[in-house]
Amino acid sequence: MQSSPSPTVRYLLMQLLNVIPEFTALEPFRDNNLNTWRTQGAHSLLTSTKNSIVLSVNQREYASTLFSEAQHLLNHASEHRAHLLDYKNIKDEPSPSWVFVSLYYFSLFIAMAWTRVANGAVLYLDKEAIIEYCGSASIKPGGGAYKASLALDSTTGAAKVNLRKCSTSHFHEAVWIAVSNEVESAIVWIISLSNSRKPTSEELLSLRALNLFRGLSFNDPLVWPSMLRNAINYRPGYSYRTVINHNFLRIRSRLERPSFLHFEELVAFGERAKSATRGVAHPSEIANDSVELLIAQSLVLESFTEDALASICDVRNLESSAGRLRQRFNRKYCNTNSILAKVTA
Repeated sequence: MQSSPSPTVRYLLMQLLNVIPEFTALEPFRDNNLNTWRTQGAHSLLTSTKNSIVLSVNQREYASTLFSEAQHLLNHASEHRAHLLDYKNIKDEPSPSWVFVSLYYFSLFIAMAWTRVANGAVLYLDKEAIIEYCGSASIKPGGGAYKASLALDSTTGAAKVNLRKCSTSHFHEAVWIAVSNEVESAIVWIISLSNSRKPTSEELLSLRALNLFRGLSFNDPLVWPSMLRNAINYRPGYSYRTVINHNFLRIRSRLERPSFLHFEELVAFGERAKSATRGVAHPSEIANDSVELLIAQSLVLESFTEDALASICDVRNLESSAGRLRQRFNRKYCNTNSILAKVTA
């Protein structure tokens, strides 16, 4: 982590400071996640409607769970990275389409971690989960994708978690939409810092990085990673073409590109990839350029998310082994010169 967090990390840190108080216990994190918290955590129903659930919670317990889940999701991404970098050394590409699916999930897990750090965790609640939260309440929502946000009562200081149903019931799409919405909020906040002065170089770089998510010409620009994944994995005859010796995906050649020397180089790469998508209605029309944009967006989000988690530990004087364990894993399995290497903002 940088000694002075980037503007985007400071934005995320504001969200984490509202969620994670001093003296929050972050260990053991290994079995701590929102699914086990649902069945074992200290929460009780305050209200429920057709579209939302509001729970009274123990703030430190929920904060510890949210922190741990973000770390778990970054671990998921790290294991996908290791798999992808191992694939980079294979001489023949038996299935670049399936390798893309791993790249997609690498990106999705980072995106999910971003929503946790931004205090807007997107999760899927089925009927069983709704009953667990709402019990015998006469009015309760149906299953689907939900956004979970913690807030403190301004009068009592009591912690509440609002679980609000997302605009789409499709979980993956809900994650991508939430990422874009939080990016917009971060952009507005960073711009506000320089209302009465010239923006700093750090602010401009953060804005360039976040602008990689804006202004895409795809028909559904907020959920385009899912559009590309659905085309590659589920459209018969479009991809999975090794058997007929007619692959168009060039995943390995992209993974063979060298690591980015610094964050600005990553952002410039993303800007070039984004420029290649201009005027294109569907990412499948330019799959390889879309892959490059997905890589750039993912590394940007990962860098900001990792730094935000480290920053909250510094500010709150908290200890967690999660980051150190991931660093050890990355040194063992991901220590290679590749475009997919982690980049520090």
